Amino acid sequence: MDVKVGNIIFYYQDSIYPPKHKYAIVISTVKKWCFLINSENREHYHCLPISKQSHDFLKHDSFISCSNFFEYDSNKVKKIVGNLSKSERDALRYHLSSSRTISKINKEIILNELD
Repeated sequence: MDVKVGNIIFYYQDSIYPPKHKYAIVISTVKKWCFLINSENREHYHCLPISKQSHDFLKHDSFISCSNFFEYDSNKVKKIVGNLSKSERDALRYHLSSSRTISKINKEIILNELD
């Protein structure tokens, strides 16, 4: 599957508990990193809202968890369900720039790929 930065994927995430299928935003294809989409806004996840109105596959307004990224396995990507808009990518870039949990080097990698 030809996954691109900004794609929203549905894939099996086995490094969370319990392991399950999750929606995620691809933030690096070089490193195969993604941010998970969660149904709740947990402050310690440094979340950014994502709306159901813009992404009809979501069951309700949700949140991009920006405190930690996960590596995705291309073989576990079930499908590409959507894409971030330009304004959503810009908002993600701005939001990520204030992250205290992602190293400066990793931020640079992500921000360069989000361009």
